[in-house]
Amino acid sequence: MRRGYSRGIFWGTGLVSSLLVAGIAGAVGYSLRHGDHTAAQAKFDQRIDVLETKIDSIIASVSTPLAKVRAVPEMRQGWHVRVFEPPRPASNLEGIRQSHDAGSFIHTGSWMDLEEHREHEGIFLAADAAFNVRGMLIPTMTGDYVFAVHMLYSRRENADRPTAVICHVDVKVADQASVVAGKMMAYGKVEKAALLAPATVFLPAGQPQLVDAVIACDVPKDVAGKNVAIRICVRHKNDQSYRPVLAYLPAT
Repeated sequence: MRRGYSRGIFWGTGLVSSLLVAGIAGAVGYSLRHGDHTAAQAKFDQRIDVLETKIDSIIASVSTPLAKVRAVPEMRQGWHVRVFEPPRPASNLEGIRQSHDAGSFIHTGSWMDLEEHREHEGIFLAADAAFNVRGMLIPTMTGDYVFAVHMLYSRRENADRPTAVICHVDVKVADQASVVAGKMMAYGKVEKAALLAPATVFLPAGQPQLVDAVIACDVPKDVAGKNVAIRICVRHKNDQSYRPVLAYLPAT
């Protein structure tokens, strides 16, 4: 980075020097040919002003773009999901992020059901396990964003019984205070629920921002965790609809 910068300054300085020498030589030659000191001095001052403008332009073109270049790590799509013993009650999310997990896995889809951890070797927890879901959001445009958590409850067992599922969530974005926090409830044969952020979050385009969510649900014994799914969504304030957060993780 420094080598490239030095090379740019070297060439820029050389070009500046050439312009300056050429300008001075032209001005002096003009003075010698015509012998009119006043007119020559005026021409010389005019050329110096032009050269100074060109110098400023050259230095800006050489240094400014290089100063803005930053190394961007390679990223891969997915969420890092840590799995925990369910808190009692499920609303007690405080401290989960700092607790020891029972295992973790990478989730690459949008919807994540409450039994997905059972598909990964070495994680032996019930369907009402708690999750800490983390990934990097890379905004495509600068502006205010609205976050939300969506819940889908597709009841198949004893569908005629109105059993409710309640999920508690806490979502932080870019190390800010919780932007989405609270509970949502779904019940019936097929039911959707959502919890929306009460305020927008300003995010700059192209800069990865950490999305850190904690989720814990009250799942009745007669409800299969695979029938309850959660996803984290976002929309730009000018968009009409939400879309799942496309999360990324470092490639290594």
